[in-house]
Amino acid sequence: MLPGELRAILSAKDNHRRFDRDRVAEMNEALASATMIRRIEFRTCLSSGRCDVLIELVDDRPAPKVSVNITANDVMSWSVDDIGGGVSQLQCLQVTDVSDSQHDRVRYILEDLEHQRSYLRCAALSVHRAIEE
Repeated sequence: MLPGELRAILSAKDNHRRFDRDRVAEMNEALASATMIRRIEFRTCLSSGRCDVLIELVDDRPAPKVSVNITANDVMSWSVDDIGGGVSQLQCLQVTDVSDSQHDRVRYILEDLEHQRSYLRCAALSVHRAIEE
């Protein structure tokens, strides 16, 4: 491999890592805007054995209400503790990109840093923030 080709490959990897860092920062910013759990759904594809988790969070304002939809695909593990019995919150959710850590098929960790109520490891993660009128 020529030195210029190697530089181009390393540059492309750096750009990809920078994009991933920006994307994780955007997801964490969206997660900070809503904390109350409106809905949690756990789905399993019986033919493939793969699992997905969908979490919908809302803020506590009457209107306009902020909602955050989290979709975790190909979930490797998920632990949930102390949720239910009324309004439940995930107050300090944080996404961490662990793709460089050599975990088999695990790219993201989503965890509740404040109360450790939820810890999820998955291959793909999306976080979308919306304003409900």
